[in-house]
Amino acid sequence: SSDDLSEYMSSAGQIISCTVQAHADTGRPKGWALVKYATPAQAQFAVNQFNQQDLHERQLNVRLDRAKLEDLDGSIVFVGNLPWSCVDSELTEIFSKYEPSDVRVKTTASGKSRGFALMRFIDSNKASLAISQMHGTTIGDRTIEVREDKAIEERTTNKTTNTSSTRNRRRVKGDSKDGKNPNGATDQINNKKAGNDKASVFAAEQTPNLNLYVNNLNWNSTDDDLFQHFCSAGVTPTSAKVQMNQTNGRSRGWGLVSYNSIEDAERALKQLNKTILDERKISVRFDVK
Repeated sequence: SSDDLSEYMSSAGQIISCTVQAHADTGRPKGWALVKYATPAQAQFAVNQFNQQDLHERQLNVRLDRAKLEDLDGSIVFVGNLPWSCVDSELTEIFSKYEPSDVRVKTTASGKSRGFALMRFIDSNKASLAISQMHGTTIGDRTIEVREDKAIEERTTNKTTNTSSTRNRRRVKGDSKDGKNPNGATDQINNKKAGNDKASVFAAEQTPNLNLYVNNLNWNSTDDDLFQHFCSAGVTPTSAKVQMNQTNGRSRGWGLVSYNSIEDAERALKQLNKTILDERKISVRFDVK
């Protein structure tokens, strides 16, 4: 509970608030919490003190919350295609001559790397220098992408009409035993009823295009989570959108990611199909037009 966690972590400093996050509809815990300390120093001490420690037979993953990193002062730099083993301290050392004020390798709720990081620079000139000198260099066996981080609103706004033109699932003619459609209408194919015409859907899925269909998303994954995960393939999407139920505002469990070129889309598909995003193994394929 929130009280148990607050008592456990109070030895690190004065806790202003401690809230175990829960689902609004069921009240069941989501498995993570936010703890606010009186000072940044106390918060950092708590990370050092409690990360990877056991609480009620579960190993904790404790880190500074960076949900609003984009709102902080300074220039934000995105570093993508990192080795899965790369951690904050290693990346900080690699970029040390550019003097980043904050370096965070993004992780899942279980603490596993998501293959990219966000760095904040107080000096915008040093941020620009880091981008120009480090982009295309290697860490381990991976060629990293270093660029200015996009604002969230840019990530979710499609610069082309690709996504909007593919939101409606492909329609095919329905067949009856005599080869005619008894209703004189077309049947809608969606991701849950693809079996209506397996041959047509299979053929369409093999046709590369600019848009990727991403299924089995965590119900809590956001547009930004989807965008950043697909940036880890080393190519930047033009848009990433988790599809929402218009009635209740909840995720429908799938999303669309668009690219400027088919080559970029193919690269992302090959690298990210069956990978883990927010503790769910996602399925990625070309979107059916």
